[in-house]
Amino acid sequence: MRGDRKITVGTGAVRRVLTRRTVRTAAAVLMSVLLAAFLAAGGASPASASDAAKTASEAAGALLEGRFGTRDAAGALGCMAGRPGETPGELWYAVALARQTRGEAAADGYYGSLLVSVHSPDGTPSYDLKTALALAARSMPEAAAYIDGTVDSLVPSRELNTSAYLLHLAGAGYGAGCRALEAELTARLLGAQLDDGGWVFSGDRADPDMTAIVLQALAPYVTGAREAPSGCGDVRAAAGRGVAVLSAIQDPDGAYSSFGSKNAESAAQVVIALCALGIDPAADGRFVKGGASVLGALLSFAGPDGSFSHTAGGGYSGSATAQALLALSALTGASSGQPPVFLFDPPDREAAAAAAPVTGAAETAAAPGSAKGPQVWRTVCAAAALAAGAVLCAVLCLVGKRRKGYYVTVAVIAAAAAAAFLFLRIETPDGFGGSVTEKADPVGSVTLTISCAVLAGRTDLRTEIPEGGLILDGAVMKIAAGDTVLTVLNDAAAKYGLLVDRGGSGASAYIRAVDNIGERDYGELSGWMYSVNGESASVGCGSYRLKDGDVIIWEYTLTGVGE
Repeated sequence: MRGDRKITVGTGAVRRVLTRRTVRTAAAVLMSVLLAAFLAAGGASPASASDAAKTASEAAGALLEGRFGTRDAAGALGCMAGRPGETPGELWYAVALARQTRGEAAADGYYGSLLVSVHSPDGTPSYDLKTALALAARSMPEAAAYIDGTVDSLVPSRELNTSAYLLHLAGAGYGAGCRALEAELTARLLGAQLDDGGWVFSGDRADPDMTAIVLQALAPYVTGAREAPSGCGDVRAAAGRGVAVLSAIQDPDGAYSSFGSKNAESAAQVVIALCALGIDPAADGRFVKGGASVLGALLSFAGPDGSFSHTAGGGYSGSATAQALLALSALTGASSGQPPVFLFDPPDREAAAAAAPVTGAAETAAAPGSAKGPQVWRTVCAAAALAAGAVLCAVLCLVGKRRKGYYVTVAVIAAAAAAAFLFLRIETPDGFGGSVTEKADPVGSVTLTISCAVLAGRTDLRTEIPEGGLILDGAVMKIAAGDTVLTVLNDAAAKYGLLVDRGGSGASAYIRAVDNIGERDYGELSGWMYSVNGESASVGCGSYRLKDGDVIIWEYTLTGVGE
């Protein structure tokens, strides 16, 4: 056949077949392939569980490098060893990295320092529950008494997230009467399940964050890792309804929205929950919408330095970055057969009884560097684009196509593709500002300001503060009948992506930290106070009921009184 003769006559026939039109076609094909690869690399979910684990591992490494100047997990913990437990985010890092760093001196230095802060009379941690979770993740006998005390002291709290985290600890054997406590906490969570199958901090519709956090706590009973307490209800059925509602409320692009805003934290919590339940967040069809998985949605919030923003295109968020690391660690751990991040080993009571309190901190590791750069996949794809261009040029040379224009065209296309891989980010044009869910029956609005101006200009800052110290400046928030100062602060935290750490509950609630600036961070009297209409309140923020037109100011103070 004629086609066969063209193949057999050798290079001369190839030259005749490769006309100018075929060269242009080849260049167009090259450009199309590179563009398709770019779009896939930027948004498509991994093709397999193995690919997903590699993607998560790379993202976790980039995150650590961006925050601590090293991709080594133990080295990252070592960088925090000097002043441990300063922020909730740091403690989440410790939970995420606990298992993969056992026996490594740099990491042991961090946990040793954390134990020092626990046992020191003047070093009581500001974030007791998160500190307990970090120490339990490390299974440190020396910390058993502290974790027991933390569990017992927080059981009266009726907050669902607190109950969920306490269940992780009680299920592992912490707290007085831990088995009875485990049953009480499980029943509390099951009793709070909404009619739609989910859970929420407040309201009557499932919230992805709270639903995922509760499912994380119930997961060991679903997978058989632990025996469910008797008399609490059907845990498996409840978890099944929770998984179904998480699938139902997922956005069409694979992301999750909370309080009207697509955000990284919601996606991270869902990934952690799915991994705990043995569900693949990158491939399970229930959590892949429009070709985009919840894992892919989470990664879309990553910046060039590996850190994560609260909303797409935003700046660094400590809360989003810490929770993203937890999620990425959960996925990489699940792929290598490790237990879920919140499935803790039972305490070694004999070792705990014999353990003496730690009296000295390990030597602090070197301060983190500032190495940053594009994610590895961008570099690899850019190199592939240049290599593809070089190969096509070689083929043109081999078949005798010597015209300079051919090579210039191929070089321009390859260079443009490489530059696109390295520097462009493709994001949907949807608005990501979001807003708090509309009040059913608003009775007015109030104005909220959050200020840490007293820290502006200081050189000993432990976290970044905005220019002038204004975290939130005169935000107008709608209120419903019965809303309190705490209600408005919670609404603002959701709307503006603020990290708020609370202690107590209801009328006894108080604020431990806002955006990683916590009580006692800058002296024994430092902390957060609020005023309404210029007057300091004499009741807790959970008790002060608001009226239309009130002006609320949260102010960080160094002296225990308004600055």
